[in-house]
Amino acid sequence: MQSLKDSINQKIRFMLGDSWWDVGSVIEETQEFFVEGTKGKKVNGVASIEDATSEDLAFCSWDGEKAYQLIARSSAEIILCRKGLKGFIHPRQGSQLAFVDNPKLSFVQFVNRVLHEKEQGLLLANERKGEKTEGS
Repeated sequence: MQSLKDSINQKIRFMLGDSWWDVGSVIEETQEFFVEGTKGKKVNGVASIEDATSEDLAFCSWDGEKAYQLIARSSAEIILCRKGLKGFIHPRQGSQLAFVDNPKLSFVQFVNRVLHEKEQGLLLANERKGEKTEGS
């Protein structure tokens, strides 16, 4: 049986399916943002900044030394971070930093949008097959 400590320390990574997204499609069109790092980076998963792989989007809401340490150690392909860090922190080789007003909000909005699009696609696929969907 798994202990509470083990379950808390499990790495959580969420695959977004077969699609890949670049930083422009991650961030809502209404937001102003700045990107630094390797151009053309794309992600197909999301994870915490500590658990992210080179295929993931992550975010860092910290400032100062804590932000520097987390970002420097992360393997994330794209990291959303606070605009105030622009000029003080730089992406590792082969990755991107996107400087936004609210990294956590941008991250959550992106995940919600992808889940909504996937749900809509599933509903459409079921309707095409002639299956009844909930509420129809």
